[in-house]
Amino acid sequence: MWNIEENTYEVCAPVLAEILDLPASERPDLLLCMSDRIALTAVTLAEQRGIRIPEDLRITGFDGIEEGQYRSPRLTTVQQDSTEKGRLAARMILGLEPASSHRQSTQLIQGETCP
Repeated sequence: MWNIEENTYEVCAPVLAEILDLPASERPDLLLCMSDRIALTAVTLAEQRGIRIPEDLRITGFDGIEEGQYRSPRLTTVQQDSTEKGRLAARMILGLEPASSHRQSTQLIQGETCP
């Protein structure tokens, strides 16, 4: 497991490069990224290295941002309502909603990066 502190290219690219530069026998064959921006960076860096997606490496994201559906290969992702998640977090911070666990709906968007 690798930790990426921020989902910007500048922060996540070096971590992903370290993973993708491992010898093929040591490199994971699946990356579960906790944001689509991280997943899209992984796709770009893998392609630059000649790593075939999904044959050599499967990649999934989490967010469901439109950008992932407009590139090729289309990103497999778990779509969530980020706007509502932000509103709920703000209501909790402001004391308008009890600070407790909430379950939000998600939907798997099956793309080409992890069929």
